[in-house]
Amino acid sequence: MIETKTNNKLVVIQWRDIIEYSGWEQGYTCPTFLTVGWLVKETADTVVIANTEALEDDSSFSKEAESPFYGLHAFPKGCIVSMVEFSSTPVGSTGGTPSAPYRAF
Repeated sequence: MIETKTNNKLVVIQWRDIIEYSGWEQGYTCPTFLTVGWLVKETADTVVIANTEALEDDSSFSKEAESPFYGLHAFPKGCIVSMVEFSSTPVGSTGGTPSAPYRAF
């Protein structure tokens, strides 16, 4: 099992992007994406996840770092379709699949 420095949940966020057309186009479609990361922060209107967690304290890498998380993505909740938490079951054993969505927006 992989040991992490924090107890943050590993999640997959399904989200819809905002798209802009500059012409007279008809029939637009907003694309849907999946992004994976550690849940860093959640407020009333925003969810922040990170794609990287530093396991060692290395002040030479970032002297201003207050958090072991890097590669932050902030999502307005209005763009989030769902957020699924992964289970901690190791791959190759029984399970290893995401649990049911714990939040739908």
